[in-house]
Amino acid sequence: MGLSEAVLRGVAALGFERPTPVQLAAIPALCGSRDVVAEAPAGSGKTLAFAAPALSAVDPAVNAPQVLILAPTGKLAEQLAGVVERLAAFASPRPRVVCLTAGARYDARARYQPQVVVATPNRLLDLCGLLRPAAGTAGARGGNNPRPLLELGSVKLCVMDEADEFLDRPGFTEQLKALVHGLPMASNMAFFSATLTRATRDLIDAERLVRTSGDYSVVRIDAATAAGGGGAVGRLRPALHHFSVGLGDACEDAEWEVRGEA
Repeated sequence: MGLSEAVLRGVAALGFERPTPVQLAAIPALCGSRDVVAEAPAGSGKTLAFAAPALSAVDPAVNAPQVLILAPTGKLAEQLAGVVERLAAFASPRPRVVCLTAGARYDARARYQPQVVVATPNRLLDLCGLLRPAAGTAGARGGNNPRPLLELGSVKLCVMDEADEFLDRPGFTEQLKALVHGLPMASNMAFFSATLTRATRDLIDAERLVRTSGDYSVVRIDAATAAGGGGAVGRLRPALHHFSVGLGDACEDAEWEVRGEA
């Protein structure tokens, strides 16, 4: 599938034995320098589908950010960074992973720069000098963007997880477009979401957030493909087990609530 040996060891350590359908489609595509637009339900393995090829793309000799992973919330960003760290456990040297959310400190003058950056959109745009101040503020009247603290010149892959959550935000799209178009021409884009709306798909195509010409091609993965089936099966989180426990009729005392907690 194009993954490095160290990453494969990390995958095995996390308990994965065979790829899910979304991993089978996305991992070789990303390792083969193709852009990916994927609609994958929760529980289908989409985090590993972009985290594993992201780590395989890191060159330990390059002291600069090489992978960007955007998440809509700080909590999700922290979870993704944790998965990336565990996948990288067997790499030597280990890729430097940083999670940048609101309030997180970033030292642009540090000797060793992060190689994988997991961040919320606002924080990343701010560090790249692309976050526009709110109308009416002093920064908005000044007109000039601040000097970027985080350089994009070595980025090979940019992933947007739960892409709908921020691509659909009014007034936010222009800044994200500036980020994407500020990446090197050789970098790849990956958009993952549990539900990709028609508006988001149209936006990705209309604003050329993926490359569809020349030697490049886009792998599009719909929910049915990602889940390994069609119809309602793809909406039932196939990698999760669903079950119910009968507690009997509700009682007037606290017995029913106690059963529920148990």
